[in-house]
Amino acid sequence: HYAGALEESGQAAAAAAQMAAMARRQPQDPAQVYAYGLWLSGRDQDDAALRQLHTLPKAQWTEDIQALSDRLESQRLLDSIDREIARNRPAAARQLLQTLPPAVRAASVSNGRRVANAWLSVGDTARAAALYSELKPQAAKESPSELSALVLRDAARLETAQGRPD
Repeated sequence: HYAGALEESGQAAAAAAQMAAMARRQPQDPAQVYAYGLWLSGRDQDDAALRQLHTLPKAQWTEDIQALSDRLESQRLLDSIDREIARNRPAAARQLLQTLPPAVRAASVSNGRRVANAWLSVGDTARAAALYSELKPQAAKESPSELSALVLRDAARLETAQGRPD
């Protein structure tokens, strides 16, 4: 893709202009909407990516567009929870956690770990432990990675703190 080549050659502004021009030329093309949304999200411009996706009527969304939207919305919600925890506002974080769709934590081991740690941060060790019980087998099945090691470590720390190391 031309924009990718521009970016790789150090011309990020030209690449961004190329993608924006494509979006203006083909505003109702689902493939273009998805490509530009994905490109924006790959550059940590999640809000702009969501705005791009929403330029297309939902009736025209493809599975890929819906999956990208779901991922970005999940990320947005998890980030909000993290901000509330960082601001030492556990009640607000707990309220957001309670509205979290189950699909968000099930979307990936990474999301599940973030949610489990958030529950732990707001003092709900039972929910955190239940999530880690679900995550441990998933992490063990994955090929060895930093993420799977972190899940197993965090679960072990919680089990030890509860006096029940497995």
